[in-house]
Amino acid sequence: MAVGHGDTSTGVDNSTELLETEVDYVENSACTDYSSSGVPDSQLCMTGMLDSGTGLLNATCNGDSGGPLYWTEGSGKQVGITSYGPGTDTGCGDPNITATSVFTEVVDYAGWITNVKNGLVTATYTTSESDREYYRENGSLPNAVTDILGSGDGGGSVPLWPLLVMLGMAIFRKK
Repeated sequence: MAVGHGDTSTGVDNSTELLETEVDYVENSACTDYSSSGVPDSQLCMTGMLDSGTGLLNATCNGDSGGPLYWTEGSGKQVGITSYGPGTDTGCGDPNITATSVFTEVVDYAGWITNVKNGLVTATYTTSESDREYYRENGSLPNAVTDILGSGDGGGSVPLWPLLVMLGMAIFRKK
């Protein structure tokens, strides 16, 4: 189950509610829409059922990045963080794409998460309100922040560092 506040289809956001969608696992070796050899083991590929009303597959979309992916069978633990999917040229939920959603696999960062929770990791940069405001107005980070953290150019995907910062903030808030 993927959860998020993102678009309900490419370029369309017609809900203010937190949404969820059921997705199914696709083996990484079959996840070749983003790389001919599939995606790395640190990622999980998913696809959804076809919605006969829209003709689209259940999927994550723009604005869902950073949201959770849960296994609904068993423990219901978070196993992924929404990372990317088809670009805007293809569109969210495109039935011609094998894997409509790709997630960062949380277990690969379990040691780091544990260290953050135990206070063993010190932030290398703390985002200020002015940084957030700059990002909201410009859609990018101030040059000084980019110089510290790097550009994070992920070929249209959301850079991993903001996802990890958000995860760290969520863990800190739960404490």
